[in-house]
Amino acid sequence: PVSAPPPQGAAMLSSLPRWYANGGVARFAWDGTLPLMHVRGPAVLSTLYLLACAAHNQRRLRKPLAPSAVLDVAAVLHNALLAAFSVVACASGSYYLGIKLHQSGIHNFLCPPLPQGPQAATPAPLDGPLHGWCYIFYLSKYWELLDTVLLISRGKRVIFLHAFHHAMMPPLMAALFQGRVSISLVALTIINGFVHIVMYSYFTLSALHLR
Repeated sequence: PVSAPPPQGAAMLSSLPRWYANGGVARFAWDGTLPLMHVRGPAVLSTLYLLACAAHNQRRLRKPLAPSAVLDVAAVLHNALLAAFSVVACASGSYYLGIKLHQSGIHNFLCPPLPQGPQAATPAPLDGPLHGWCYIFYLSKYWELLDTVLLISRGKRVIFLHAFHHAMMPPLMAALFQGRVSISLVALTIINGFVHIVMYSYFTLSALHLR
C-alpha cells in the first residue's frame, strides 16, 4: 500500500494539539506525523538562516529597530522563559532517563539489542516520554533563533560561532532522531539543557543590567 504523504504547513502545526490530547510525550514516536520530523525542512531553514546572518553582517542596521528599553524588556522575557524551559527540559529528561535505566539497564540503553524477526529490516522509531522530551527540546532550537533576531534588532554583528551553533542544531537533532541515535539525543537534551539554564539565566540578568 502507498503511504500517506507527510503533513505539511498548517496541517503539521494543527497536529501538535492533537498529539498533546492523545498523550503527548507519553505516547511520542518519531514517525513523521509531527512538525519538523523530516531532515530536509530543518536543513533548508538552517541554510536560509545562515544566508540571512551573512546578509545582515554585510549591511548592518545603522540604529536599533526599537528603543533600547523595549528591546531590553523583550530580551528579559525571552531569556527568562528559555531559562525556565531549560530547567523543565533538563529535569524531565533526567527523570525519564533514570526510569529508562532502571527498567532496561545501562547496557541495553547504550547498546540496544537489534530487532528480530520481520521487523529487523525496519527498526521502530524512537518513542516514549524520554524521547518525547528530546523532541520538545529539539523544537526549542527554533525558538532560540530569536537570540539572533534580538542581536539584529540592536544592529549588532552576528559572530560565526553564534550563527554556526544555531544553524547546526536543528538538522543535527533531526538527523539523530532519523538515525535512532538515542544516547546522543538524550545527552544533548540533558547536558545542553543544563548549560542553557546557566547561559539564559546570565543573559536575563544582563538584560536587567544586573552584573
